Amino acid sequence: MGTDKAWLRLGELTLIERIIKAMEPAVSSLAIVANDAEKYSRLGLTVFADDYPGIGPLSGIYTALRNCATEYALVVACDLPFVTGELFSFLIASSEDYQAVVPLDRDGQLEPLCAVYARSCLSVARELIERGERRPRALFERVRTRFLDFQLLAHMPNADDFFVNLNTPEDYRRALQTLISEAE
Repeated sequence: MGTDKAWLRLGELTLIERIIKAMEPAVSSLAIVANDAEKYSRLGLTVFADDYPGIGPLSGIYTALRNCATEYALVVACDLPFVTGELFSFLIASSEDYQAVVPLDRDGQLEPLCAVYARSCLSVARELIERGERRPRALFERVRTRFLDFQLLAHMPNADDFFVNLNTPEDYRRALQTLISEAE
């Protein structure tokens, strides 16, 4: 993208503010995991520095779990601007008896950075990281994981856009166009 995606503006809010707003009704507390904690402090939330900076999403999941005060953590990347509180509530409600609840997008791809993780995953995540593993998928192979088929989410408003991920300037332009279309 060439810039920190969290601060891209989409409508009235930045991407990270959109995620925070969507999460607020679904969770009891919020925190941010980031490599540059100082940059995110202006949001007024607790910020945890990534325990293993630069190794990818499994480290972010580990850091979130290590600092989580509840049994489960909802982990969401800041570049999914169309997620909703309804989606998050559904993911949380689906976590009973599972250590991870991971939705699949319309194409059947895992969405590990829009998922619920139990604190009981912490030791497995640490072990995987220390062995050099970087992929969340390796965690799913070791813990009780529920994969939620997209059809379970499809009835929710704007479900087709939940997992639109902004990685390029073109993705960002499409997201801006989606926002304009939804407002019409």
